[in-house]
Amino acid sequence: FIIFQIIAYSYLHFPLYRLILSRLSHAAGALLYLYRFDFDSEVLPHPYRILRMGRGLRGVAHGDELSYIFSNLFSQRLPTESREYKTINRMISFWTQFARSGNPNDEDIPGMVTLTWEPLKKSEPKLKCLNISDDLKFIEWPELPKAKLWASAYDKHTELLY
Repeated sequence: FIIFQIIAYSYLHFPLYRLILSRLSHAAGALLYLYRFDFDSEVLPHPYRILRMGRGLRGVAHGDELSYIFSNLFSQRLPTESREYKTINRMISFWTQFARSGNPNDEDIPGMVTLTWEPLKKSEPKLKCLNISDDLKFIEWPELPKAKLWASAYDKHTELLY
């Protein structure tokens, strides 16, 4: 599965890192929140992953959170006490709160009573994100070291791109 990691860094993590740096440098007045969707479920995977990889593949892929925000072909009625239902409520609440106020924090969201989702700051060398899984945790973005390595290689070898 190393090819999936290479694809993830070349198409997602590295470009996201460059976007974050750009936003922090050129849109300093706009708050920027980073999350990492880390909720693994066989009950409600994103349809794209099923169509490309079939069922049974474990892990979380880019776009999986869309199944927790929007209905799709594989959506089904879920028991209200299920992990998936809880995650749907959280995701919709985060997005609704952010659309309403520009800030995703709301202590009425399960798991957010004692947690504050801080916006990214240019002055901090570590990028912090809200890790959304069964539990919510504010962590250092785990993909940052490799994203920096990709950025370093890109910056050193731009002549190969043109």
